Amino acid sequence: METLKRLWANRKRIFKDLLYLAIILIVASIALTVLMYTQVFSYLVGNLVDAGFNIWLARALSILPTVLIVYGFNLCFSIWSKRNRTVGVIIITTCLLLFFLGMYKATSNFNYDPNEGNPLNCYAYGMNKYEQVPCSWKNHPQSGNPVIKDPVQIQQLIQGGQIVDKGLPRIQRLTPDINSAFFSPVGQPLIWYFKHPDGRFELFANPGMHPQLNIPLKPITSEVAIEILSYIQDGQKNMIVSSENTRHLNEFQGGSDLENLRDFLLELQKK
Repeated sequence: METLKRLWANRKRIFKDLLYLAIILIVASIALTVLMYTQVFSYLVGNLVDAGFNIWLARALSILPTVLIVYGFNLCFSIWSKRNRTVGVIIITTCLLLFFLGMYKATSNFNYDPNEGNPLNCYAYGMNKYEQVPCSWKNHPQSGNPVIKDPVQIQQLIQGGQIVDKGLPRIQRLTPDINSAFFSPVGQPLIWYFKHPDGRFELFANPGMHPQLNIPLKPITSEVAIEILSYIQDGQKNMIVSSENTRHLNEFQGGSDLENLRDFLLELQKK
């Protein structure tokens, strides 16, 4: 009885203490929730930006998973409901799994060496677009443009949407004519060839292996170019292998301002 009387006598002070405690807990809960939203949101946005996404698109994509992760985190600390805790764990696990799988898909073509930080995929501007090329190359074999290896530059190209096509250029046969250019203005070969035992030539737009014979293609030389042009002038077109899928060399090389500049420089060299 004495204890109850003492509590009743101090009821106002006890009520104030409980009220202060409730306010502190509410403020702490709000601060913790805001902190979680900020940290989770920043983490998701940062990873998306590093993967090449535009900053505003990254923020938009991060809103929903941030809300779900924080909501699931709150459910994990539900004291009275085991079901809520289970649901919270499922929500967080699902969101993180989908996010990591999405990041893997987004960065699978733009990954870097984890030890040295060097890009595993490099790019160079070809005849009319950026193309993925081996990092061992110094220049693009057709345009002569330098290979971009700097991670910052590559990320800027990705963010700017300038890198669209992925993968190495497809090996493709070409059929030249008397006006075709075989070399770039800086002397880089524009054609790779394979010479059959009977003297016939197969010409290709890219370096690599022969698509049927698995033999390395050779860059064209002045001597080979003279031989091919002599066949064309003499009307011996059967000495140059072609196919239904052959694309005319002038069609392959023409069309952009860069190509027009190349042709103009070639004309100046002839003069």
